[in-house]
Amino acid sequence: MLKTDVGEEVKLAHMHSDEDIRKRVAGRALAWSIPIKAEDVKINHDFDTIYIKIKYAQTIVFLGGYKKTFIFNINAKARLKERSGLLR
Repeated sequence: MLKTDVGEEVKLAHMHSDEDIRKRVAGRALAWSIPIKAEDVKINHDFDTIYIKIKYAQTIVFLGGYKKTFIFNINAKARLKERSGLLR
């Protein structure tokens, strides 16, 4: 699932730039057929922690034409490694 993939990406964030992380997460979303783009992946930093947040909606059409929109929020965080050079 995408939530698990994002959790793995945040653990490896010290090895990649924010832009690379966005592209990697968007690629994993595409593999799961989830409608997000790289710009939908929000990345924030504080002193020694990185946060990745994604919010998206998916509409499911059931038998009989009934539609239901589901809203998903994925939040992940991890401490940055010191040797990465990403600590402020």
